[in-house]
Amino acid sequence: MRKRPQETSATEPMGASVKAALAAFSGLVPKLSHPRALEEAFRSYFAYKAAHPDEVRKPFFYFVDYGLPSNAKRGYVFDMSSLKVVDGPFAVASPCNCRIASEPIT
Repeated sequence: MRKRPQETSATEPMGASVKAALAAFSGLVPKLSHPRALEEAFRSYFAYKAAHPDEVRKPFFYFVDYGLPSNAKRGYVFDMSSLKVVDGPFAVASPCNCRIASEPIT
C-alpha cells in the first residue's frame, strides 16, 4: 500500500508553495485524469526539493499526466521559480509499448 504524502497547510512553507503553484498553473492545465493530479505532483516536487535541496539545481518541473489517453497533449514544463509555463501542452509517448484496447492484435 502506498503512503500518502504528509498533509501540509497553506501556512507552512511547502503548503504555501503548493498553493501558489496551483493558483498559477491550474487554469493553464485544462484537463486532468484526476482533480488532484496537479496538486499531488506539486506536493511531491516541493517535498523532494525540501528533502534534497542540493539535488534540485534548476527550477524546471516536467509534468506528464499519464492517466490521460496517450494521444492527448498531456505534458508540460513548469518554471517553479517564476511560476510560468515553459512549454506545453505537448504530446508525450506512452511509457510502454501498450496497444489501445480497440486495436486488433496482429
